[in-house]
Amino acid sequence: SLPCAAYSTDAGATWTVSPTSFPSLGGVGGDVGVRERMLAFGVGQFICVGNKKEIFSFDGINWDVGLALTIAGTTKYFYFGGGTFVLVCSATDKVYTTPGDGVYTERTLPSADAWSAGAYGNGRHIVVASQATAKSDDGGVTWTAAGNLPADTGACLTMAYGNGVWVVVPAGSTNKLYYSNDGGATWSLTNTLNASNQVYSR
Repeated sequence: SLPCAAYSTDAGATWTVSPTSFPSLGGVGGDVGVRERMLAFGVGQFICVGNKKEIFSFDGINWDVGLALTIAGTTKYFYFGGGTFVLVCSATDKVYTTPGDGVYTERTLPSADAWSAGAYGNGRHIVVASQATAKSDDGGVTWTAAGNLPADTGACLTMAYGNGVWVVVPAGSTNKLYYSNDGGATWSLTNTLNASNQVYSR
């Protein structure tokens, strides 16, 4: 078993390993890798998911094992918004939602794709692939196609919403960012960064 988390109570100045250890969260063909563990906070709890199960904590220090997960595809992204946790999976047309009770409900996306990121803002969930995007205005229950990202976007690393704008960060060494200020209907290139720069999520 491995320590499941580290926590800080002084705004990140120092970090302590959680006293709780758990078996692997489960990955494709074996133990889950670090990149396949995803963490989100909402409704008073932290939830960390892999491909086979979740662990949760109400204080970020002490953790418990949740229910086993049965999902299609590979877990790629996990976020919280509007009272709902959303688990985004690649190579499938499925996404999974939970209110935080350990029960994940399968929802259907408009198409099977390499879905890789998602975010919530202004009453809407949006998930993205390399070009396709999908939106939900009913808490992640039903999903419809939104506007496509530009053809040269490539795989998406992360995305966020703030001040009425959705921003998508492509993965790899690209020096581009894309944004939408109309709820995902259209996407535009921001001012291109210096070609020697790389963008990282945090």
